[in-house]
Amino acid sequence: MANIQIKDVPDDVHRTLKHRAVEAHQSLNEYLRQRLIEQARTPTVDDILASARKSATADYTVDDLLGHLDEGRRG
Repeated sequence: MANIQIKDVPDDVHRTLKHRAVEAHQSLNEYLRQRLIEQARTPTVDDILASARKSATADYTVDDLLGHLDEGRRG
């Protein structure tokens, strides 16, 4: 597995993360490792949109859509 080193973390941020790790009954390393894994495995909005664009199919033409809109307006 790879290692990551983060430098220049503000003291207040370090204290907050250390406190959260203690509350979670984890070492700071394990707590941060779990957060990084969750973050990396969560798709971004751009990922979701790209996936939707790939799987989207257009079975309707513009004329079809306009026709359906007109039908809806007529009731």
